[in-house]
Amino acid sequence: MKSRHVVRRLVPVDFLDLDGLELWLEAMAAKGLHLLKFRALFAQFQPGEPARVRYHAEPTMERRRDAVSNPVGELGWSYVGKIGYLALFRTADPDAPEFHTDPVTQSYTLDQLTRRLTRFVWLLLAMMAALTAFLVWARLDSSFGLVLDLVRYSSLYTGVVYLVDLALIIHFSWTVWGLCRLRRRLRAGIPHQRPLRWRHTGLVRQSYTLLLSISAFLQICSVIAYFAGVTRWDTELSTLDRPAPVLSLAELAGRDYTPEPFGYRGYEGPDLDNYVSYKRTPFSHIYEVDQSGTVNRVRCHLDQIAGLLRWDGQVCFRTNV
Repeated sequence: MKSRHVVRRLVPVDFLDLDGLELWLEAMAAKGLHLLKFRALFAQFQPGEPARVRYHAEPTMERRRDAVSNPVGELGWSYVGKIGYLALFRTADPDAPEFHTDPVTQSYTLDQLTRRLTRFVWLLLAMMAALTAFLVWARLDSSFGLVLDLVRYSSLYTGVVYLVDLALIIHFSWTVWGLCRLRRRLRAGIPHQRPLRWRHTGLVRQSYTLLLSISAFLQICSVIAYFAGVTRWDTELSTLDRPAPVLSLAELAGRDYTPEPFGYRGYEGPDLDNYVSYKRTPFSHIYEVDQSGTVNRVRCHLDQIAGLLRWDGQVCFRTNV
């Protein structure tokens, strides 16, 4: 390794995919990229001469990154580093013995890891079940219903986060189940056979991070646009100078309607009893209107929420008199 330049590569395999990590690192070494360290999404490599090396990922509960619990130096294996619950070892000696020669003994290395991960999976499933029940209850209890509630509030961020969390938990559960199945096969004395190729098992985790980042960015932009007034406005009905799908008490009650001025003695602010506010969402234009007045000397009040769907121009009203 003559060059000191560091090359970063996105880790395309899952951190619990033992075979995938070993095969990917061996393929990178064959291209002249030798592992230096792992990060959350990227691995750092030292460019050098292509070499045929073997890697081994050994489950460990030791938290220290510099901890080596197996005396493997005399066997030709050297400790490389740690990634999550896995300690990585490497050998360039083609005659070096396999890291494990007895399947039953190898199964014991998975005991602590599978027990801890299984408990974590059950905890995640319980939390997801509770969250699912809450979201279903909240949507069914909404007077607008699921679709109109989505149109009115554009709750895309919550929906996207829920779906990507669900996909990640399913993927994680499947991975842990695979480790448990591997432990059972080893315990039965069946030697483990590595696949011929590694698969992109890390795409789920990377897609999760990407979608969550995009969703958070869009949500932040939406909040900034809202408070900056880009997607909203409000004004008195008497000064409304733009078309709006608004019902009018004057139209409903006819000549007997008299608007009721808002405020008290000395008040000089806007007439909030005859007021309209507007909010633009990705799916609709939402108008909320408050009107107060008298019909035949009887005070009346009209609350309106009018949603103008952006894709077909249809108007849906919710009105309280």
